[in-house]
Amino acid sequence: MRQTQHSLKELNRRALVELGLDYDALPPMMRVGDIVQRPKRAHAPPGLLPIATRTWWEWVAKGLVPEPTKFDNGVSAWPRAVVVKIALDGLPVRPRNRFTGKVKSTAITG
Repeated sequence: MRQTQHSLKELNRRALVELGLDYDALPPMMRVGDIVQRPKRAHAPPGLLPIATRTWWEWVAKGLVPEPTKFDNGVSAWPRAVVVKIALDGLPVRPRNRFTGKVKSTAITG
């Protein structure tokens, strides 16, 4: 499994280089401000995804993005590998119940 994980990291690094980004320059745990665009803050560096903060938190609430790691000082962060995977591959598709709209408990395989 480590070889697979390592090769995924290498693929992510190569894809980011093609986009002009350095994987190692990204923080290992990414806060919301590192992930999303913040147009009202001119001094803020651009986020990795072209979405708003509200959209990111809606994705978390819907289960499209994993729950963050919460630190003692109230900071929420996600592993760099998770965010880069979403940036490169997009959101995972999860089956929903057509009547309730809730995510089904069965996972898609293959």
